[in-house]
Amino acid sequence: MVHDSIRQRIKDVGLDLFDIKISPKLRDMTFGRPFLSKVIGGNGMMTFPPIDEVKFIDIHPFRNLKLMCANLEYNPFAAQVPGAPGLYYNEIDERDGGWAEAEELTLIVGFDTNVWCHMGRYTMVRVPSLTADEWLAHDKSVRNNWANGIHNSIWGKRIRARIFLRKELHREPTDEEVEDAMSRNDSFKDNVSTAEIHEAYNIGYEHLAVWYMKCVGYDIAFQEYLERRLRTWVPPPPKSKKPTARKSKGVVAKNATKPRDRHKQGGHGGRGRSRGC
Repeated sequence: MVHDSIRQRIKDVGLDLFDIKISPKLRDMTFGRPFLSKVIGGNGMMTFPPIDEVKFIDIHPFRNLKLMCANLEYNPFAAQVPGAPGLYYNEIDERDGGWAEAEELTLIVGFDTNVWCHMGRYTMVRVPSLTADEWLAHDKSVRNNWANGIHNSIWGKRIRARIFLRKELHREPTDEEVEDAMSRNDSFKDNVSTAEIHEAYNIGYEHLAVWYMKCVGYDIAFQEYLERRLRTWVPPPPKSKKPTARKSKGVVAKNATKPRDRHKQGGHGGRGRSRGC
């Protein structure tokens, strides 16, 4: 099976589980990104949120902390047990360079909205990128997340530029041509569709880069700090929705919901995502 070839990347480097000497209850504690941002720092949407140590110097004692927040919607083979190995995906493949081996990072993995878990301190080593068949073997939801993210986000511009240039040049663009396109004041969002992004990965013109994630340590003091702060954490109230303006006085819009029918609706709208939210 194709998934076996993806998992083989973990087996090739190592399946060792780091021994974490704390209670399972403390180890497996979960929290939300707003909580993490409030008590540790960093943007609540970024995968690698920088922390303003000056701002948080009197809030917590952790210095030179480098967070990595990866969710399963983009990284289905990320570590799912504290101390376990896993895989991290990124749109920057071999032709784009990037780090071959990363510095030590504190890994936080997201299982669902407001369900994130501290996994430990990890290093990452570059392993082979996904093949077209391996990309296609992923659930449609994962592929849609990547295609939509690449289409809508700043970090997807290089991929959009490359797809646009292939259409314009009818060949693979050179590195210089891609860099020239990247320097333009153009996001290429209007020139490249999500369907074309899917096609580029389906055919194998583009590949998701893959890194093996190895746990090399676990900061018990960091986890204990999170647990203490979580005991007294009061989530901020949800933002109130602005009332929708009516078209004209006394006229009900064609698709308006009747007051007596509102309780029948689930009220679950779509929610915007980034790789780290």
